[in-house]
Amino acid sequence: MKLTPEQDYARAKYVVDSAVNWHEEFSSLREITRTSSLVTEAQISFINILDFATQWTVAAHGIDVSQMDKEESVCQYTVFEDESFEVVSLSNDERFKNAFYVQEFPHLEYYFGVPIKASNGLHVGALCVMHDNRLHLTDEQKQVLKNFAKIISNQFALLENLKAKEEKFQRLAKNQARLMHDVRAPLASFSILAEMYADTDTEYPISDYQQGMRAIQTSAQKLSEFADYFLKEQQEEVELLLTERPSLASVRTVLESLRDLYQVQAQAREVKLAITFPEKELLLAYPKPKLLHIIGNIISNAIKFTPKGKAVYVLAEPNEQEGSVQITVKDEGPGLSEEEIAAIQSKAGISMGSFGLGLKLSYELLEELGAKVSIENRAEGGLRFAVKLKAQFAAS
Repeated sequence: MKLTPEQDYARAKYVVDSAVNWHEEFSSLREITRTSSLVTEAQISFINILDFATQWTVAAHGIDVSQMDKEESVCQYTVFEDESFEVVSLSNDERFKNAFYVQEFPHLEYYFGVPIKASNGLHVGALCVMHDNRLHLTDEQKQVLKNFAKIISNQFALLENLKAKEEKFQRLAKNQARLMHDVRAPLASFSILAEMYADTDTEYPISDYQQGMRAIQTSAQKLSEFADYFLKEQQEEVELLLTERPSLASVRTVLESLRDLYQVQAQAREVKLAITFPEKELLLAYPKPKLLHIIGNIISNAIKFTPKGKAVYVLAEPNEQEGSVQITVKDEGPGLSEEEIAAIQSKAGISMGSFGLGLKLSYELLEELGAKVSIENRAEGGLRFAVKLKAQFAAS
């Protein structure tokens, strides 16, 4: 199976939209990597998730690694396959013979991988084993790895289901709160109207009609009080869901994670990665995993096109008056042509420029989040990618 650019775009977008904290959610599957190595006698085993630019290692055995450039990985080919992908000799394969993991430690030679599938059939990653010598896996060993991949796929489907239920619950909570708010207004009006009729001056004893109005007034008042109580309870629950979700994070936490994730890539390319942290504590109203995918891709792209000895700068500029923070990524690379910038910002189809799919997908996802995005070439050379996000400022 060969993915078209449109299919790979949809696959990568699906991974980012899932907003899953892979390392946390898949930690229970680390035993699978250890067992995969034992079954196949391979030195190394990974569970990798691939977005548009980065391969994220969420579980590993035999070596400690967190991520790498997708274009340098072997698993990028596995997600194109229906069943599996095997390379008997990495050192003799034109696609991989110059890769750092072949030329340098751990000098890997063999690869076998099985795609991990989402519930909609899209391939989100791979379970793989690697070794520094050629291996000859039996059909039984390969089937074990395929069975393990199904277990991981089922785990991913479970996470998808939980996320869908959480989103449904939030919508229901919002709708209930809105309903009670809408009901309360006519109840209050009805109560006032009944009071007007019931209190009308008259020389005669209170009629049955007036007594009925008083009963209606009392009932309406009780319903209104109940609506007030229910509305308050629902509002507190909705606010709790929207402001205290564990996936939300501070700007500093996001930037620290990005530094830890991409410092290795920068050092390997002899590029300086300089990150400036905000002085004030800022909270972002967006899921941290999604921001790591999106902003991480922008940083990865900047590192990739920055010459050796140059730098990539990441800075956070808060604006307390606006209630926002602007995260800017600046590089010292060649920049982009006006046509390429226009293609990234265009909503008409998918264009494959020198920037690939990553920057375009980042731009699209940021717009979906409601962020303000600007892309421009710097006068001194390089590209400037600025993202303005809503932020909450901690009380001083």
